[in-house]
Amino acid sequence: MSDPCLKSIAVVLVEPQQPGNIGMACRAMANFGATDLRLVNPCPHLHAEARKFAVAAHPLLESARLYPDLPSAVADLPVAVAATRRSGRLRAAPMDVTAVPGLHRAAPRM
Repeated sequence: MSDPCLKSIAVVLVEPQQPGNIGMACRAMANFGATDLRLVNPCPHLHAEARKFAVAAHPLLESARLYPDLPSAVADLPVAVAATRRSGRLRAAPMDVTAVPGLHRAAPRM
């Protein structure tokens, strides 16, 4: 299943430490039709482990764009939504994931 909306969404991984995680992200993106993978200061993203976990999503892995920092990775995006496993007092209050599609629909088109 592919949602046309996903064609305008970029997935940005910031400093991923394990090649397998990049491969798994590619596989998930391919399952839903997302095609724009951006990597900020990644570990070796074309490593055999990344390819193994990407399964049939090798084209996404190979077309990933590399950036030196997060601001340059999101500079052309009208809206950026972040997710992390970390929590803490310096982080913003969590947003309900069901609010994200509304943000995307309301974003100006570039």
